[in-house]
Amino acid sequence: MALLEGISSSEISELVKGDLGNCPEEEQPALLYAQHWAETEGNPHPEIRQQILNIYGERKALTIELTLRIINTANLIGNTFDLIIYYLSFGHYPVNRNVKET
Repeated sequence: MALLEGISSSEISELVKGDLGNCPEEEQPALLYAQHWAETEGNPHPEIRQQILNIYGERKALTIELTLRIINTANLIGNTFDLIIYYLSFGHYPVNRNVKET
């Protein structure tokens, strides 16, 4: 999806590595918050959440959090679906397609 939005492969690689150097300065707090949100399993520290509210305002901050919830839910559904297929195939369909079965 990031590629469809015009983000280059190199920029995506930098973001995955945690390098926000090429990220617009106004988006850096949101990206750091998203990382914190994921690391705390959707339970950000109240002071950090308040900083996001202060920076972006309530409407934009709530939109950021809604987006994070949607991404998290989609990931959980995808993981669950992969696991069901794995079990239904009696282990013939690998859960992690990047790992070759031996």
